[in-house]
Amino acid sequence: MLMQRLTPDQREQVRTKITELREQDATPQEIREAVRDLLKGWDIQLPSQSRD
Repeated sequence: MLMQRLTPDQREQVRTKITELREQDATPQEIREAVRDLLKGWDIQLPSQSRD
């Protein structure tokens, strides 16, 4: 799982970001994009996902 590859500080930042966005009524897509941006900033690539 991706979260296990993150440092404790990075995991906390992801959780905090998700909580903030949920409180702002962000859509699931907006939350995914924000997390993706965090991961990019840490030079972590997400595996490709096909949505068939």
